[in-house]
Amino acid sequence: QMRARFLIRSEQVSLEKKVFFVDSEIRSPSENLAINALYVNLIGNGGYDLITRVYKHSPGVILGNRQSIADVNTSHCEQLGYEVVKRPTGGSAVVVDPESALCYSIFLNPLRLAINGGPHPLYRAITFPLAQKLGENLSVEGTYYLRYKKNGLNVPLAGHAIKVHKKSEVYQFDGIVNL
Repeated sequence: QMRARFLIRSEQVSLEKKVFFVDSEIRSPSENLAINALYVNLIGNGGYDLITRVYKHSPGVILGNRQSIADVNTSHCEQLGYEVVKRPTGGSAVVVDPESALCYSIFLNPLRLAINGGPHPLYRAITFPLAQKLGENLSVEGTYYLRYKKNGLNVPLAGHAIKVHKKSEVYQFDGIVNL
């Protein structure tokens, strides 16, 4: 059986247990969080080494894991039809809808992919090349946020958050790009 291969830090790694999904169905934030939890389990159970998913949310407010729902005007969100949920990763609250936000998540077990150094090198490995590919007017603040320079302002373009699921050694990297 022939296997596709690629290089990570000059070691050969099989693509056999790696998946890339583009989810064309718009789902609620809670449905997307449930799907992401399933992918964490699939990686943690050894079924896959890497899963990447690109998707869109129906209208919602998604809080970082350290934010309080008490900081959100939930009745106003409800009137607008925005679901309010909390994700397991950190970062700031984000307002999502299918017209203005494209989301992606990357799930991996770094040990099975021979990736060392913890989560912060992964931020750099994903964020900086993304900024370079998206254009010259982009800057990276810290290792988490991409900003677009427009009329002297730094407009948020993308943000990232990561969660290390200690029990399963799975890294979950969530990103959002403002369309």
